[in-house]
Amino acid sequence: MKWTFRLKKLNKLNSNTRLIKSNEGQPRTDLAYHSVNKPIQNNRKRRKITQNKKTTESRQYSKFVSWLAFVTLCVVLILVLLGLYLSSNARLIIVQPNGYNYMPHSFNQYQQIVDKALNSSIYNHFKITISTADVDQRIEQAFPEISDVVVTIPFIGSQPTVYIQLTKPAVIYTNTTGSYVLNNNGVVITTIASIKANDLSTLPMVQSSLNSQFKDGQLVLSTQNVNFIQTISLGLKAKNIAINKMVLIPGAEELDVYPANQQYFIKFNIHQTDALEQLGTYLATIANLNKKNITPKNYIDVRVEGRAYYK
Repeated sequence: MKWTFRLKKLNKLNSNTRLIKSNEGQPRTDLAYHSVNKPIQNNRKRRKITQNKKTTESRQYSKFVSWLAFVTLCVVLILVLLGLYLSSNARLIIVQPNGYNYMPHSFNQYQQIVDKALNSSIYNHFKITISTADVDQRIEQAFPEISDVVVTIPFIGSQPTVYIQLTKPAVIYTNTTGSYVLNNNGVVITTIASIKANDLSTLPMVQSSLNSQFKDGQLVLSTQNVNFIQTISLGLKAKNIAINKMVLIPGAEELDVYPANQQYFIKFNIHQTDALEQLGTYLATIANLNKKNITPKNYIDVRVEGRAYYK
């Protein structure tokens, strides 16, 4: 009985042992699943982390490139604006007329008006938007003695150069209120105080009994009248006939010219445009009278076309 019990017990133990071995010999599905899939999950996590890292780095790089492009664009725009910018403080050059050296105003006065004209509009501060015609007009309106204005824009730099051409004095007009220097258009450009005596001696001087007072830029004589006076003056000087004085007769369109060292004067019709014809009539008349030893004592009148009267 004892041996039988032990044998049964031993057989039971052996069967259990074989069962355990049998279980150990077969792969456990739960342990196999975890042992195979755990590295796969780790690899996926690593790839995901790597991808996230690359994505983050890519985004940071993109932001850096965008920021760098923006900064570069700003720098380029600033450089472009600086290249197109124009200063309102211009370099001023005043050009005198040939044979004359006068300035009715000081250099600083011209400079102030020029800078003011450039600063009159924000568009004048850029090379591609400046209106040089508007700047020219503003300067010429401020100074009637200016005949031309040229504004040059530098390719490199920001300071424009402004050339001011002063008009050539044409006639000195004198009345009871003072003496005025007129340009070719008969406009007052200055007083005789701003012109040197040597320059004044080359200008024809005409007198009037009117007592009107004139200001700079004001019209005194017509262009036709100024041209007539200049033609008569130059024509007589060319024939070595010195002029004592020239007088305008108000309301009569008459110009009386008094030759030096003569008792008579010459009556011209200043309303007619052909001053040379009247001058030719006078020269022919006086030459004919000299041949006859006749000297007029009062006047020689050439106001009628093709005719001359003397007294």
